[in-house]
Amino acid sequence: MKGHREKISEYRRLSIYGFDMVNGGHNFYALMEFDVTDVRKKLRALRSRGEGGSLFSFLLKAIGRCLHEQPEFNSMINVRRKTSFAEVDIDIPIEVM
Repeated sequence: MKGHREKISEYRRLSIYGFDMVNGGHNFYALMEFDVTDVRKKLRALRSRGEGGSLFSFLLKAIGRCLHEQPEFNSMINVRRKTSFAEVDIDIPIEVM
């Protein structure tokens, strides 16, 4: 996967250092809520005609499209530089018993 690298600003670097000092990292957790009522109706109608897919695949496609349209969110940042990626890659861990 190819990426575009650029140096980050001093302000960004200072914020990274600050987050590293708090709890040993800067992980962000988010609880997001989506109203999928209309989407589920449309997916049911498509599936009844033999088309469409799952709600999970729809959400993954929506997330991928958002990342493609807002490339700033499809970046990795460390202390020295920011790497932005042209391709969107979504990893899904699957637990197998």
